[in-house]
Amino acid sequence: MTANLRRRKLFSGVFEVLCALAVVIALIPLAMILFYVIKEGAGALNWDFFTKMPKPVGETGGGMANAIVGTLILIGIAALFAFDFSADLEANATAMSRVLSSVKTIEVTRAVRARELDGLKIAENDVIGLLDDKIVEAGSSAEDVAYAVLTRIDPGEVGTVTIYAGVDASDQQRETLRGLIVKQFPDASVELQSGEQALYPYVLAVE
Repeated sequence: MTANLRRRKLFSGVFEVLCALAVVIALIPLAMILFYVIKEGAGALNWDFFTKMPKPVGETGGGMANAIVGTLILIGIAALFAFDFSADLEANATAMSRVLSSVKTIEVTRAVRARELDGLKIAENDVIGLLDDKIVEAGSSAEDVAYAVLTRIDPGEVGTVTIYAGVDASDQQRETLRGLIVKQFPDASVELQSGEQALYPYVLAVE
């Protein structure tokens, strides 16, 4: 073995060790964050979290039953649209999976506490908009927030918008939101449904 080859093998071994060390160093803070989240959040995961409605602002307790059920309903409706009674089980499963992956969900509700998230400042009781369960907008009007979240989606991916209006949205407010969406996306099919869900003025399914 020549000296040059030995030197190259030595350098290769050193860099492999350094790369492995870098990976370990990068994983340590991620592991610590994961441990902290599990430690602090495990106590909040109970049966009430999945079966109870959220409490009003300022009250402790409650759960996320309405968000879970609402998401399942939207996913179920989208999947049913893709179901073909003449196709076999495998073909339907493939088609429904493809549709589900293309459906985006927008939820509009109110913040229970003040916080700052990714540069977005949210005051207590602000209207917040979630896109696929991530908070992306905040404001004072449910209609403006819902519209702002929708405009974050690529227009080419907006073919059908189904609006499920909650009990807190008046008929006039519902039509205002529908009008904004029709104007922004003239080629999309916009459907307004009376979901009458509590605490969420609007839930939108975008396909």
